[in-house]
Amino acid sequence: SWGPEGIRTEQEAAARTPADLMSRLVAPCTLVGDGVDAYAALWATAAAEGIARVTHAERPPSGVAVARLGAARYR
Repeated sequence: SWGPEGIRTEQEAAARTPADLMSRLVAPCTLVGDGVDAYAALWATAAAEGIARVTHAERPPSGVAVARLGAARYR
């Protein structure tokens, strides 16, 4: 989450089903990426106030971000 001190981790990284993730979301939050498109019907049923969605078409990943993630993984 984003607080006065910056971004902080709310949970450890884990593989979750979309339904499980949806049950854990705490507003305000933003879902970003191709999963927003892939599970659009599920997110629409959430109708949770304070949960924004940014589709892959609206905001594709930057080449710089992808390169940094790849570099960090293989260090």
